[in-house]
Amino acid sequence: MITIPILLCFALAISLGSSQSCSSQDADVIIIGAGMAGIAAAARLQEGGINNILILEGSNRVGGRLKSAQIGGASVSLGPGWIIGRDPADPGLHPLWQIAEKCGGLRGFYQDTESLVNYDSQGDQPEESQFRWQDYENASTGAYNLVAELQQSETCDGVSVRYGLNASGWTPVTPTDNWIEWYSSDYPEGSPPENQGLCVTFGDFDQSYTNFTSPGSSGNEGLNLAYFVSDPDGYEKLVECISNNVTGGENQQTRIIFEAVVTTINWSDDCVCVTATVSGQATEYCSKYAIPTVSVGVLKAGDIAFIPELPMWKRDIINRFDMSVFIHIVMEFGEAFWDTAEQIGYIAESKGSYPIFLNHNITFQENPNVLDVIVTGDVAKRVAGQNKSTTIDEIEAILTIMYPTANVTVLDSAIGDWFSDPLFRGSFIYYAKDLQQTDFERLGEPVGNLYISGSATSVGFAGYVHGALFAGREAAEKVLLREAPTAATPGNKAENLHTSFLIVLLGALCALCY
Repeated sequence: MITIPILLCFALAISLGSSQSCSSQDADVIIIGAGMAGIAAAARLQEGGINNILILEGSNRVGGRLKSAQIGGASVSLGPGWIIGRDPADPGLHPLWQIAEKCGGLRGFYQDTESLVNYDSQGDQPEESQFRWQDYENASTGAYNLVAELQQSETCDGVSVRYGLNASGWTPVTPTDNWIEWYSSDYPEGSPPENQGLCVTFGDFDQSYTNFTSPGSSGNEGLNLAYFVSDPDGYEKLVECISNNVTGGENQQTRIIFEAVVTTINWSDDCVCVTATVSGQATEYCSKYAIPTVSVGVLKAGDIAFIPELPMWKRDIINRFDMSVFIHIVMEFGEAFWDTAEQIGYIAESKGSYPIFLNHNITFQENPNVLDVIVTGDVAKRVAGQNKSTTIDEIEAILTIMYPTANVTVLDSAIGDWFSDPLFRGSFIYYAKDLQQTDFERLGEPVGNLYISGSATSVGFAGYVHGALFAGREAAEKVLLREAPTAATPGNKAENLHTSFLIVLLGALCALCY
């Protein structure tokens, strides 16, 4: 009679002597998403010698949230609009500009932040004395100093930017106060101070404004490092350019399947099989490794089923992230009846109600008679949930208050709503109040042969386009390092010898069990 110890010995020997693998593989690596992170990952894999790559993209195009609309003869962004951190004195230091230089350049401009005129809900221009800019700046400095105290006492968790501002003397009272706060906080983050984490937002974690500047520019607080893209081919031309290099050429095996919506990822230490709906049919694709670059909004929503479930620690990290709601509403008119300032503010009675109009008629060379209205947070969610005609009616009513003698009629329009899009479920990640600085790196730690990527995994650059670029490259680098020991020969000789030794040893031990 064979005893239990003997059975255990044989089971362990079999597990060491063989490993489960895909019965067939469609690629060496599957990448989910053809945005900046996914295409960058594919490019880095190819540089490292892995060419058999399959990219599954849910939409019908590359670029992800880098997308433009042709309005008034100009290509106007519906997603990210700026290259953040581009030093005008030395733009070649920025990784995105390095790509742009190889891809024919990228037209744009630095916005003149002083070129701003404001109107209130009565159509009047408030006096300059009503704007408490200095009070807000002082409170921001106080909040920044408060971070050091909280970090030292390890009491950062769950502390919001709202708490930091209030504790430092800033409480908005008037509609003008609310507008200043929106412009300074909600606008760049896509979410109100109540939702933002103080210690990450004010804790020197964001490196985008410091890492790509020349020594002569560092320390210049007045330097504008936000380069607004107005290229005729759109911001997405950078991803398209990389993609053409990745998928082009006679010897390239990399391919993209469009309109492939991923529903299931079955992963292990040896194989990853991805199920996607393509042309209405569920199709399974298998590979040794997979790099999902979908947004954390999609991961949080559970739109992709992981089998087995991701570890609890990974799910906890995902749930601490949150996506901003940042919507462009781009409109063309018959003529430019508005002010010649680059930015036109609207100070509503309620915070964030169509608060900023970007005047593209003077900033785009095409002079397209286009205004770009930006809304965030709860207002953006309301806009996402209502008919487009309702939104246009609301904006036309506001413009009529501001310019009562003008013919305010929208001829054409486009709305960049990423919140309602199931492929994204939000615009970009912001520094939510439950996030910890270690979460970004740990989100990108592999589980089995699964390497979660995307801009949220980029330490110091999360939420930015260049963060997505870095994240894609970093995920690919991890796969290349994993493959490095076995790349030269069909098998890893040292590993095989070690396994064989263990099998022989187990056989000897099992013999003693009789």
